[in-house]
Amino acid sequence: MIESVSVFIFLQLSHTKQFSTVIEHFWEYFFSKIKASPFDPNNMSMRYIFLSVLLPILLSACTSPTAPSFSEELDKEKVMEILKNLDNYTLDIEEKISVYSEDVIHMGQGSRPITNLEDLKAMLLEESMWGHSEMKHEAYEIHSYMDHVIMRGGVTGTWHSMDGKTKIPFETNNLITFKRTPSGELKVWHVIFNRVEN
Repeated sequence: MIESVSVFIFLQLSHTKQFSTVIEHFWEYFFSKIKASPFDPNNMSMRYIFLSVLLPILLSACTSPTAPSFSEELDKEKVMEILKNLDNYTLDIEEKISVYSEDVIHMGQGSRPITNLEDLKAMLLEESMWGHSEMKHEAYEIHSYMDHVIMRGGVTGTWHSMDGKTKIPFETNNLITFKRTPSGELKVWHVIFNRVEN
């Protein structure tokens, strides 16, 4: 019974592209060397080798998630594109929040932490009712890892009131982490910043 189930799973997976990629060269090499088939009823030793050793390995390779590939140079490009979004006050709210992770954590100086995308969206909408900031993000350091990217940077800019009568210059230090998605995309994950007092 176990053999039948194992063979059934094997045959089902053999139709998938991922499975074919994993065993394409292995299958040809291994069975050409041993001159035997795991499905041969007269070859008991081969059946048990296949079912107890080879099949679990192949199944694991096909069902395990593949880690996204990355490079530091490509990550820098992605981070700079995201910073352009953060600097562009003309974008609508959906475009603004599109660069953030669903589980974003935003901690600004003197404010309670925001721990989800909907609350961040609400904060940005409320801020836009009072005015906008024309600012420039800079990245001083960028460090790439398998599942995230860390950036230390700063921002200089000017806040403009809605009526245009008030302008307030500002400068901040910030630390931002970006979550790497399964597709390799980067999303703003954690934001921590403090204002530089003159």
